Amino acid sequence: MIFSYKYVPHTMEKMQQFLDYIFYKVWCRASVSTPYSFELFNKKYQLKNIIVSFHYDDTKGGDLFNKTIEEVYKIFQTYTKKQKEEVKKWYKSNNNIEQLCINNPNMTAITYNQLALIDLGLSEKFKNFFPKLYGKDIIGLKVIKDVIGNIDSHYEKFIEKNGEGMQHIAFAVDNIEEAIADVKAKGARMIDETPRYGAGGAKIAFVHPKSSNRVLVELTQRDK
Repeated sequence: MIFSYKYVPHTMEKMQQFLDYIFYKVWCRASVSTPYSFELFNKKYQLKNIIVSFHYDDTKGGDLFNKTIEEVYKIFQTYTKKQKEEVKKWYKSNNNIEQLCINNPNMTAITYNQLALIDLGLSEKFKNFFPKLYGKDIIGLKVIKDVIGNIDSHYEKFIEKNGEGMQHIAFAVDNIEEAIADVKAKGARMIDETPRYGAGGAKIAFVHPKSSNRVLVELTQRDK
């Protein structure tokens, strides 16, 4: 941020809670003796309701959401405890944005290509799932919006509480992969070394604030 601000809860925090539950309470506890079922989500009833609704709906995003959760569960069923701990370390580091931004040496994000060295199949599943999770095909579905709210409303609430000001600077680019390569070639560090999907389904990537005088800079590419 370019100015001091009052924290405003983001609707995506609810989705992150769901992801944490899926990862730690479902995938990481997968075993060959426990088949995949809706009962695995009994302790997170809102998430279970979403999964059950997707099961009976005919939506592309809902199918991807449910299919990926089940397929990754089956991959984790084959993992040893040591393998699960390796993937836990990746997940924890990649989701600790504050520590990544202050360059904590104990929190090193890894890419999908690096994850592929652990398990190519898992890397491909995650690469296909997580970027699309925040696109309109999933986050824009009514069954999810009814639970977590409208993601775009966060900006209105932020301005209402903090007043107007610059949150970050975004640059529209024609080819985000080339833009990332260009930024890195000039010696800057990226938070996202590969693009991911942001609000509205745009491809986005953030430059590390330490490389831009503590100003958060975003690269964004929208399909024409």
